[in-house]
Amino acid sequence: MTVSLSGFKARYDEFDSKGDPWIQVRLDDATSDINLNVFPDHIQDRVVYALAAHYMALKIKQTNGQGNAGASLPVASKSVDKVSVGYAQSASTNATDDGYNSTIYGQEFMRLVRTYSIKAVSING
Repeated sequence: MTVSLSGFKARYDEFDSKGDPWIQVRLDDATSDINLNVFPDHIQDRVVYALAAHYMALKIKQTNGQGNAGASLPVASKSVDKVSVGYAQSASTNATDDGYNSTIYGQEFMRLVRTYSIKAVSING
């Protein structure tokens, strides 16, 4: 397994405009936040890339004022007058899944975890 900036950009080119240092910080975070020993070697880079992309998507949403990392479920209803926001209910009964379900990258990360992890996954972040 080799996690690299170029490997990430080949898989997730939608983040290219963010710049290499910005991307590298999230790759480093994702690499540190997961125990890769529970995954077969051939899938470890994809797990890191998906988690890093999830972190990036959350950061972009937060920076653009489209929500924050704490509001992880999609908005189901909005109001303008007397401001009101309603969030969708998660189909998951696992609170950990809810945060990952908030982005397509988090969903891919969880799919990889469920498909390929050899034993329990410890996410440190």
